[in-house]
Amino acid sequence: MKKNIILMFTIILSLIVFMVPNKVLAEVKMTGYKETIDEEIELYGKEKDYSDYTKILKSADLSDYKESDEKVNVYVFRGNTCAYCLKAITYFASKADEYKNYINLKTYEVWNNQDNNNLMNNVAAVFGKEVSGVPFIVIGDKTFDGYSESMNSEIESAIKNQFESNEKYDVMEHLTEKKSKSKYNNKKIFAILGVILFGIIIIIVIFKYVDKRNAKIELQKKKRLEEAKKLEQKIAEGKKKDTAKKTSSKTNKTKKTTTKAGTSKTSKAKKNTTKK
Repeated sequence: MKKNIILMFTIILSLIVFMVPNKVLAEVKMTGYKETIDEEIELYGKEKDYSDYTKILKSADLSDYKESDEKVNVYVFRGNTCAYCLKAITYFASKADEYKNYINLKTYEVWNNQDNNNLMNNVAAVFGKEVSGVPFIVIGDKTFDGYSESMNSEIESAIKNQFESNEKYDVMEHLTEKKSKSKYNNKKIFAILGVILFGIIIIIVIFKYVDKRNAKIELQKKKRLEEAKKLEQKIAEGKKKDTAKKTSSKTNKTKKTTTKAGTSKTSKAKKNTTKK
C-alpha cells in the first residue's frame, strides 16, 4: 500500500511538472517594426505555403522609419511560428508606407520568453481581461484578441482615434491600475481544481482496484497453498498407512513361516521316534 501511495504522488508530481509552461526566464525584450518583419521573413521565407505573406513582408519599406513620442504605440504580443501572428504582422507590413508615420509598432514574443508573457498578462489585467491566445494587440485603450482581416477597419479606427486624440492612452503607463478579474480567476481556479480532483479520484479508484485484485490473487495463492498442504498431508498419511500395512503383512508372513517350520520339525521328530 505504501508503494502505491508513493507511486500516486509521483504520477501527480509528473503531471504538475508536465503542465507547467516551458518558457525561458529572460528579461522583457521588445522588437521594433522593421526587426519584427525581418524575424517573420526569416521564419517563413523558405516555406512555400507562406510565400504570399513573405512577399508582402519583403515589400515593406521602412528605411526611413523612426519611433517618436508623437506617434501611437501599437503593442503586439505574438508567438514564435504562430500563423495568425504572421498574418497580423503581414497586415502592418502591408500598411507600412502609411502607418510608419502614425505608429510605433512594438512586439513581444511570449512563447519562449516568460517575462514577455508576464508583461502580456499584466497588460491584459489593466483591462480586466485574460489573454486567450495570440496575437494580442493593444492600441490605446482598445484590445484585439487574435487576428482576422475583418478586424482591419477597427484597427485603422483605433490608430486614427488615438493619433488625433489630445490625450493619448498608453497602457504601459497604467500597469499598476489593474482591474479586478476575480471572476475570471475563480473560473480558472475552479477548473484547475476540478481537473486535479478528477485526476486524483481516478488514481485512487485505480489503486483501489489494483489493491482488490492483488488481495484476490493473494487469497487465491493462500487457498492453493492450503489445498497443496492438505494434499501433501493426505499423500503422507496414505504412505504411512501403506507402510504400516506392508509391515503388518510382513510380520504375519514371518509368524506363519515360523509356525510352519516348528510344525515340520515336530512331525519329523515324531517320525524318527516311530521308526526306532
